[in-house]
This record gives sequence, structure tokens and C-alpha cells, in this order.
Amino acid sequence: MASRTPIKFGDIYIARISYGHSTDQRPCIVVNPLVQNELEVLACSSQLDMFEPGLHFRIEDGHPDFKYTGLKRTSYANSDEKHILDTRDLGKFVGRLEGALLAEFRKWYG
Repeated sequence: MASRTPIKFGDIYIARISYGHSTDQRPCIVVNPLVQNELEVLACSSQLDMFEPGLHFRIEDGHPDFKYTGLKRTSYANSDEKHILDTRDLGKFVGRLEGALLAEFRKWYG
């Protein structure tokens, strides 16, 4: 269970969510801290052969702000994989989108 508060847009947590045929734990990016104990997240993947420009936001390990994400390698967020989670279902806080990377993500997400 996540104990960090408050949860903000761009925070990255580990959570067990379905993504394609997988239900593994994976990073997810908070895009909408909703009311009470629910929030909306985008699933992340590092399977770059599935990356689709426009639909996915690429988080390059060479980006100057990548170090703040807590991710281990280049990954992407999938706008087609939105999930509503109870905050109690969040696992470990791993990092956040910051600086220029956060600005790029906001522009992409809308």
C-alpha cells in the first residue's frame, strides 16, 4: 500500500494492473488524482517493439530528467491503457515526471 501523500499528476508507482494479456506489477503514471481514494493511471511498458507514436508517450533513458522517474530503462506510457485504482492498490512509489519531461508529458496528455 502506498503511504506517500499527496499523490500528484506525474507520480510513478508500481501497481498490479492488467496490460494486454499481462497482470504483472508494472509502473504506472498518475494522470488524475480523483476524489476520495480513487485515481486514474496510465500503464507503462518497456516493450519498445509495441511503441506507437501519438498513442504512447516515450520516456527516454537519455532524457536529462529521466533520473527522477525511478524507471530502469526507456519506457512508454499508453494513453489507451487508463485504469482507475484505489489508492490502497498502489505499490511502491518509484519516482515522478519532473522538469521538461513533465512538461512534455502534460502537452502530450492534454
